[in-house]
Amino acid sequence: MFLSGMKLVDIAASLGVPAGTVRRWKSTGGWERKGERSASVRAGKANVRPIDKQLASEINKAAELTDKERLFCLRYVKTFNATASAIAAGYSRESAGQAGWNLLQKEHIRSEVKRLKEIKADALLADASDVVEKYLQIAFADLSDFVEWGRYTVDVIGPFGPIEVDGKRLTQDVNDVRFKDSACVDAGIVTEVKLGKSGASIRLADRMKALQWLSDYFEMNPSDQHRREYDRRKMELELLRIQREAAPPEQDAPDDGFMDALNATAGGGWDPDAPDDSSADWDGEA
Repeated sequence: MFLSGMKLVDIAASLGVPAGTVRRWKSTGGWERKGERSASVRAGKANVRPIDKQLASEINKAAELTDKERLFCLRYVKTFNATASAIAAGYSRESAGQAGWNLLQKEHIRSEVKRLKEIKADALLADASDVVEKYLQIAFADLSDFVEWGRYTVDVIGPFGPIEVDGKRLTQDVNDVRFKDSACVDAGIVTEVKLGKSGASIRLADRMKALQWLSDYFEMNPSDQHRREYDRRKMELELLRIQREAAPPEQDAPDDGFMDALNATAGGGWDPDAPDDSSADWDGEA
């Protein structure tokens, strides 16, 4: 109907659905008439991801599905929410819950959803192992992977530049924190980088939640190949905690709360509602 030249409002009237629903179909499905380009494409901003376009193209091959069923399947493989997917496909909000459940009971719907999920997984080239590795990176991120700190010798600067005495520049030792180049770090676990009047700061993804996720995952999958690496890193941190406790007070490293978070996670006492004070957040003078 769209390709024949009908207006979206006329399509909606013919199908007995709201005009907004048809406009959403056009947007999510990437509808285009021959020789016509969408406003977003004209502006150079595609509003549909390549994977979504691929799934939309693949589902058109499922001739046994109705248009509503196609839209339901496309939405479901993105959200896994049957009710929301039914609403997006054009079912009324009042009956969407029952409609979504009924659709998932149909064998041809289940088969199509499974096929689309496999296509999506192949396109993303990711599996459960990749997810576990990412959480391991977040949970055991090393501060030194992202910043360098120490005492550096710098020139003493006056109103007119470096100060010299008897032909030699005056220098002083200062504490400094420096970010490593973004090309040299794993930016995938960095959630925020700021540069303000008080200096610069960097924040990593929440490692307390990552530890909790890993603890729950390995409890359900005790034979996972990453379990040994997880246990080894936990043991290293436990040894570090023991060394800190045994060291003289003046040698104690400042407590960043990480060990408490790790111990609480291992003991099942982690509070998901507690404020996050252990994520990596480091400030230094710019």
